[in-house]
Amino acid sequence: MKKHWPLHAIHLGILFLLLGIQMFAVERYVLTPTATKVLSKVTGPANNSANGKLQEFVVNNTGVSHNLDLPDWLSWGTACAGAVLIIHGVSQARLRRKKK
Repeated sequence: MKKHWPLHAIHLGILFLLLGIQMFAVERYVLTPTATKVLSKVTGPANNSANGKLQEFVVNNTGVSHNLDLPDWLSWGTACAGAVLIIHGVSQARLRRKKK
């Protein structure tokens, strides 16, 4: 496992870099009503409270969908973390080749 670490770092870096670019290009993510229901059940208030009952009623009886507005720093941070992982993986792979 240890000898494959540079390759894993490069692949993870490429994934983070592409994810950061994707988040930078998209201004807002709009969830489907089904995904909004799941998100409401997982992160919403408890169903035995008044707010929970109201939220459950609104989500189940309307076609409301949740909008995700990501902060700008998240896309930059994800892309930069990906670039750092790629550089680290490439440098580790070169060091291992020189040792052989």
